[in-house]
Amino acid sequence: MLNKYRISLKKRLYSTVKDSKHQYQKTINLPASSFQVKNGGKYKINSNLNEQLTYKSSSLLYKQQYDELKFKSKIERDDLFILHDGPPFANGDIHLGHALNKIAKDVINRSNILHGNKYVHYKLGWDTHGLPIEQKVIQNDKIARKKKKHLQPIEKDSLRLRQKCKELALEQIEIQKNSFKKLAIMTDYDNYYTTLDKKYELNELSLWNEMIKNDLIYVRNRPVKWSVEYCTALADAEIEFNAKHVSHAAYVKFPILDRSDLYALIWTTTPWTLLANQAIGINTNMTYCMIGNKENNEKYLVERELFTSKKIPNTSNFDIIEEFSGEKAEKLLQLKYMNPFVKNGSPQRFISHPTANNVSGTGLVHIAPAHGEIDYEISYANDIIPSTPVTEKGTYSYDPTNETNKWNFNIDFGDVKYPRVLDKSVDEKIFAFLKKNNMLLHDHSYTHSYPYDWRSKKPVITRLTTQLYVDIEKIKKPATELLMNDKVVFKPQSAKNTLSNYIQNRDSWCISRQRAWGLPIPCLHDDNGNMIIDKQTTQHIINKIAEYGLEKWVDFKDKDMSKWVPREVSDGLQKSKFTLDVWFDSGSSWKDLQDDFPFLKDEDVVADLYLEGGDQHRGWFQSSLLIKMMSTKNSTPYKKVVTHGFVLDKAKMKMSKSIGNVIKPLELVEGAANKNLLSLDVDGLRMLLACSNYTADVSVGSDTVQVTYELMKKIRNSMKYMIGTIGIQKSDEFVLLPVNELSDYDKFILKKLQRDVNKIEGYYKDYDFGMVSKTVMDFLNTTMNGDYILSTKDTLFFENKDRSLRRKQIASTFVYIIDYLRYSLAPIMPLTFQEVWDTFYIPYKLDTAIPGRILNGKSPFTRPWLVNDDVVHANIDKELSLRDKFNDAFKKFIKLSDVKDNNGNQLTKSVDVDVKIKHKNIEFLNKALIEELITCSNIDYEEVGTQVEDVKYTKDENDDYVMVRNSIQLQPNDEYLEIELAVADKESCSRCWKKNVVKDDHICDRCSQAIS
Repeated sequence: MLNKYRISLKKRLYSTVKDSKHQYQKTINLPASSFQVKNGGKYKINSNLNEQLTYKSSSLLYKQQYDELKFKSKIERDDLFILHDGPPFANGDIHLGHALNKIAKDVINRSNILHGNKYVHYKLGWDTHGLPIEQKVIQNDKIARKKKKHLQPIEKDSLRLRQKCKELALEQIEIQKNSFKKLAIMTDYDNYYTTLDKKYELNELSLWNEMIKNDLIYVRNRPVKWSVEYCTALADAEIEFNAKHVSHAAYVKFPILDRSDLYALIWTTTPWTLLANQAIGINTNMTYCMIGNKENNEKYLVERELFTSKKIPNTSNFDIIEEFSGEKAEKLLQLKYMNPFVKNGSPQRFISHPTANNVSGTGLVHIAPAHGEIDYEISYANDIIPSTPVTEKGTYSYDPTNETNKWNFNIDFGDVKYPRVLDKSVDEKIFAFLKKNNMLLHDHSYTHSYPYDWRSKKPVITRLTTQLYVDIEKIKKPATELLMNDKVVFKPQSAKNTLSNYIQNRDSWCISRQRAWGLPIPCLHDDNGNMIIDKQTTQHIINKIAEYGLEKWVDFKDKDMSKWVPREVSDGLQKSKFTLDVWFDSGSSWKDLQDDFPFLKDEDVVADLYLEGGDQHRGWFQSSLLIKMMSTKNSTPYKKVVTHGFVLDKAKMKMSKSIGNVIKPLELVEGAANKNLLSLDVDGLRMLLACSNYTADVSVGSDTVQVTYELMKKIRNSMKYMIGTIGIQKSDEFVLLPVNELSDYDKFILKKLQRDVNKIEGYYKDYDFGMVSKTVMDFLNTTMNGDYILSTKDTLFFENKDRSLRRKQIASTFVYIIDYLRYSLAPIMPLTFQEVWDTFYIPYKLDTAIPGRILNGKSPFTRPWLVNDDVVHANIDKELSLRDKFNDAFKKFIKLSDVKDNNGNQLTKSVDVDVKIKHKNIEFLNKALIEELITCSNIDYEEVGTQVEDVKYTKDENDDYVMVRNSIQLQPNDEYLEIELAVADKESCSRCWKKNVVKDDHICDRCSQAIS
């Protein structure tokens, strides 16, 4: 009720401005400020002002602090904070995930300048190579060729294709760069790195050659995950696993040679690989059995436990005829079988397969060495040369129109040329063949986790191909040891195990790609297709690339090899068309960072922080660590790794154009009525994302926007009130009082803020921005708006603005509070505090130089909090206790049945009552503070002895409040501090409305003195 009154008092005070009959209206010190609150959808963003504030608080600030760094005579590494930007892909405008990433980084950078007094190095980067850009260029070219049919497909001209890819990538960079500018990201927008830059590419090639020198690169013909959509090998980081993939699985019978009634029963989820079957694997440590059925006279070879536990379908009426374990199981390896798919095929072998198990399947493993990594290794050890009819396009080599193309298989695909192995029609043909040739025991749908290409979102195949590999085995152990020995700090802590496990579970890294748009690998191959890789040849080619340019290397029409290798050894050699994996591109970016600090030792140029999405544990975090360790040995590219989650919609679903739930960053800045989104402006968007629990997935919707909007409104409202209160005085007349000249109540407030500042600095160090905003809002909602503003409003409004010391004390305290908000929130809300700095700090001369601070502290982003020394104040617990007692008593007092005003109405305002304070030692109370804390008409003081009449407000049997008076006896050591309320019986002051004037007087003595 008291708070309601105080709010109504505020309304009445403001209403007097509109009431021309109020003779004292111009004497009331109402806050006056041009500082806007920015009211949601009604607020129209001032684009010109935003642009000016963004430039000053971002690009200009970064340049000024970096220029100061460069011209320092001596630079210590501890004076510098390096946040290395993980390069986003240069493809399309930014989404909320980009915004979350860049804003979180920016808040950290700004905090290091403001709270750590450190210079910041932050260079934007872009990943420019890869399939998405190449496919977009090819798609654009197809559209163009529909209009100009004489044009040659661009994919047949690698030089033209690469040039168009480069142009598209640079266009996309400009789009994203302009979007980052609007988010007030502090950096130099004219100095950024791209993976297509010539210097960057040469750095990357030098790292490649270092790995060759360290014997970490090898060539091998082995199965790899293969994108049939883009016809290229895929790295682990380019694979996603779909847990809901459905395969058409089959239990297949392979006839045993020389036994017309015996079959080896296998189970497969990839029936299309049956044409490439070259062996059957068994684990001789298990027990196998021959099972038979009298009805059809067929016998199957299976693992015993799987059969007896009834896990093999369609065998319920079968019995065990013979068991094979130990030496007998070994003898099964002597069996031969036929693959009916192969035309005029040779007998195939049973081989030992240690990973065969009795958990699922039949215990016998279908081995297609061209399509399985484990199958390949086992076959390789058994001298089986892999063979497959599957092409690089994910098709069978079947071509019924080409007589010279011999199809060595018994299955017929009719008139279909090069049928795709994953097509449903091919699957139907395979199962028809199995049934026709009595090879199918049972088929069923099988849901399981299956690898998908992360770009096309389509299933991949495993396919035999010649590729270049990084020997991960040589580096896995030292890399994981560095991580586990706390050489790198992780947030969240669990991310350490995540990254370590990804590295430990990786056995190789397929580093080569079959694409035009990428960094070409400087290697050769002879006429037989054999790859030639050695450090001398590689370095020679790199030197020539630096001399002639990369595009000369990728001009594959030029067959003259003499410019790339010595003429005497150039015969029969060709340039490889392989390009490097894009994760090698981005993972080499730490080398670019080293080039930015020629004045530091290489070992000192380690990023203080890498911050990216959680998916980068298998991507950039991993590739950066591996490349750094493989080329420099036992050093990490980062000191700390922070991961953030994805941005989801309010239902915690992934944002997708197809679903229609995408929220663009600009829609949160400007508002979107069609999506019920209020305008948050730039700082509101930054607040929403930075102060979320960003290490997990972040949910964004109209509800979260509403909460952030209210939070921003509260902050700006509070500053508007304080600036407006101070602004009643001209800036050249204002004097900021030192803390020791403030009242104990002011010091009490500042002491609380001093404790909060220490917490907030810790939160920024821990990158816990949500706790920063929570701490600030707790202060604004309770201590500030709930207590301090309400208690001091009477003084601010009604005392003389020029003569009242108390008013000057409160105005000075407001300055310290505004500065607390700046110091606490400027990293999150740079535009707001650049605006406050320009319109308040500078006019009021609060921007004086502070030696030893970056830019001499003459910036809202480099200046420490104005309160330097420890704040000390007298104990005011009794006075604060009286305020609380009054608030509680007032709510009960006005509900008493006999408490009415002169017109017989129930009391609603605290100025309708008088207060009596009872205490043993009145002289020890701070009366001035009590009269500030308790907004009533009159306060009297009664010093009590051992006998006191105590007043309590309790409820009777009807649940109504009644006043109860009791006489109580106090002991000498008893503490007693209570209040008693009564209806004020004087007239109201026409200026401050307190009932403290006699009849016929208009205003009270205080107001009279204030306006005299």
